[in-house]
This record gives sequence, C-alpha cells and structure tokens, in this order.
Amino acid sequence: MASRLDRLGCEARQRIVDEELQRFLPEIMEFTLTYRGALPSAEAKSHSDVQWRIRRHFHEQLKTQWRYEITLRRYRQNQFRFPPHDDPDRLAYCEYRHGPFAFVPLVIHAPAMQFVCHLDIELLRRDTPGEIFAGGDLDNRIKVLFDALRVPDRNQIKREKPGPDETPFFVLLEDDKLITEFSIVSKHLLRPPAPTRPPLLAEQEKDVELNIRVAVEIGEQSPYQGKGRI
Repeated sequence: MASRLDRLGCEARQRIVDEELQRFLPEIMEFTLTYRGALPSAEAKSHSDVQWRIRRHFHEQLKTQWRYEITLRRYRQNQFRFPPHDDPDRLAYCEYRHGPFAFVPLVIHAPAMQFVCHLDIELLRRDTPGEIFAGGDLDNRIKVLFDALRVPDRNQIKREKPGPDETPFFVLLEDDKLITEFSIVSKHLLRPPAPTRPPLLAEQEKDVELNIRVAVEIGEQSPYQGKGRI
C-alpha cells in the first residue's frame, strides 16, 4: 500500500515535508566522530583501501546517531521523499544508489533543505608536532579524511560490497563542499603502540587518533535559513 506521501502530488507532498521540517529546526545537532588508525596522504598507494576502512568506521558511528538523535529518527520514521531531483541516483531524502550500495548522507543540499557543517578536528599523532605540515602533507591527509566523510564517486566503489549491516550505508556528507568551515589542532599522541612484531610496530607508529566535532546548521541558501539550527 502506498504511503501517504506517495499518494500525494509534489506540491502537497512538499508542503507536508516543509511543515515537518519547521518543527525540527529549533534543535541543534552536534556530535563527535572518532577514529584511530592510519591516515595516509592522498598520494599514497594504500590511501583508497584506508579510505574505505575510515568510511566504514564512521558508518557505524553515524548509524548510531541516526538511531538515537530525535531529529534523524523522525526523518527515518516518515521516510520523507522530496520532489524530483536532477540527480537520478537520489531516490529519496539523502539516499544515493551507487552499485550495490545505498548511501545515506546526513548533510545534504536538497530543494527543500540545504545543510552545511563545521568541523573541529583534533589530530593526535606520534610525529613531532609540526612535522606533517611540511610539503603540504597535512592537506593531502585531510583530503583523504574528507573523501571518507562523503558519498563516494562511482569510480571509488570498484570491487567494494556492503557488509551485512551496511544497507543503508551512512556517511556524513552528500558532498565535501558542504563543509563551510573547519579547524585543525595537532597534538602529540601519548598512547604507546600496542605490542606487536617490528613491521607492524613501524606502521602503528604512523597511526593517528582523530576527534572530529561536527556541528550541522542550515545553509545560507536554504528556504529556512535564519529560522533556527538543527
């Protein structure tokens, strides 16, 4: 049986969505994502594999955010569908089908609602503070991180397949252009590497820990800009 939204025309359906969204806007959405492991430069050969490892790590945390954050719970319960979008891969609010994956970004740019986010990144590493800034290496590592936070391009899927608990697959961003502001603080990582064999120990020495505080708000071009934050 078709849902109430599916039975209505675009204008009526949009009106229902608008009314529901206005109830959500006074809420502020802030949360923290964490990661521990490798963060290679975008120029490293292994960066694609590590990117998927990071993407899956954040998927688990974002899945929890969608489950317990009241605003996101309402979105999922109502399964809002916006009017036709110029991207054929967008089947519903924040859902993209690329190959076997159904990606669900939290921060989207849709006709009815446009969000942006700010990231405050705390980077803990075992290098001497300041070393990875040399030669633009920090920029390349942050590029790997930002790519792991967004819906991947089709050519980034390759042989990847969703795991048993990865449909839908949650990501933070529809596009990394929706990051309108970010800051990075680099600190020394005091936790010693776990005891292991020398080759793995050398790799662990390069590992980092990330604490990413995310703040989501309404974009300046949104119909609801100025009415509140979520």
